[in-house]
Amino acid sequence: MEIRQAGPEHYEDYCRLIHEFDTSFAQKDPGFFRTPGNPVRTTEFYRSLFGPDRGVLMAFVQGRAVGLVNYVLQEPVDYPSMVPRQVLFITILAVTKEFTRQGIGSALMKEARAIATGWNCVAVDLCVQEYNKEALAFYAAEGYRSRDRTLTLSLGA
Repeated sequence: MEIRQAGPEHYEDYCRLIHEFDTSFAQKDPGFFRTPGNPVRTTEFYRSLFGPDRGVLMAFVQGRAVGLVNYVLQEPVDYPSMVPRQVLFITILAVTKEFTRQGIGSALMKEARAIATGWNCVAVDLCVQEYNKEALAFYAAEGYRSRDRTLTLSLGA
């Protein structure tokens, strides 16, 4: 397995991986997640994932992209009661079903932590859907702990 920064040449790989990710979430929570469209992500959206404060890591097995992690640097919040914290925020971690439980997600997260350390971040943050027990168990095994909880009140709209 090899992990490296994705680039413009990985757009099709990204869309293939995200299609599987989006389809899974649309099936689990259709009131919140949409069935993937075509294209899954526009080239403009894909390009927006890259910059001096953001990027995409991809995992490759025998030259085939099998996982990815999107990350973005979050600058400290300027709020009087909060300690300023620079954190790396993980927006998506996706590993194709065929390659789950083979250490790929852990390897991607390890590389993301290395980026966070290089950027002098104090933490890596991410969000997980409450019903995604498999992801919650994975992140707990990686050392992540719940700090916040987002609550939703459906207004029936």
